[in-house]
Amino acid sequence: FSITANIEPITFTPELPSVIKSQLSKFSLFVLSNYTYTTIQIDDEYLSFEAGFGNENFGSVVKIPLYAIFQIIIDESILYINSVATVEKFNSDLKKNSFNIFKSNPNNKKFD
Repeated sequence: FSITANIEPITFTPELPSVIKSQLSKFSLFVLSNYTYTTIQIDDEYLSFEAGFGNENFGSVVKIPLYAIFQIIIDESILYINSVATVEKFNSDLKKNSFNIFKSNPNNKKFD
């Protein structure tokens, strides 16, 4: 499967060389297959995996906050879209802002 994610909050360990990182789009596609697929870990806040980048296959552990995942794709079908990943002001405090977005719906005022 593949994911598209906002790279701004992503951490790379070790840090990617600047020549490789500068080639990444703000929303980059990560294909999780083969060895990378076997290294996937997920918890309440992050998805992480090992991957190789660039022509020299520079190895790094990619740690993506779940709120930064924009799409999950399987076999060219988009299974999940997280539009909040595209809005900078919502990414600073995910739990607080997610609840505020929920409360902004007039039908949810009773949960105030």
